[in-house]
Formats: sequence, structure tokens, C-alpha cells
Amino acid sequence: MKWVPCEPRDFLDFATPGFGKVVWSFTAHPYGERRTLLSSEIRVTFTDPQA
Repeated sequence: MKWVPCEPRDFLDFATPGFGKVVWSFTAHPYGERRTLLSSEIRVTFTDPQA
């Protein structure tokens, strides 16, 4: 596996064959008085069918 750094402004246009593009987010929500509900969402797309 090879990670390629990518500036946010270049992310949408990145299309080098053989790669996957990953977006990962975390969200924290209050859960009662002293707790927090942490959730995450991961989205992946590939730059070509072989990837």
C-alpha cells in the first residue's frame, strides 16, 4: 500500500490510476450531562476499475 499526500484543494482532481481516495470524519455529540457520542464516517472511491 502506498499513501500519497494530497492537499485538500487537489483532492477532487486526483485521478492517478491504481489508487483509492479516502475521506474520514469524526463527529462528537453531547450525550447526556457527562458523556459524548463519537461517530465516524468513512467514504472510499477508486481512481480506476483495477484499483
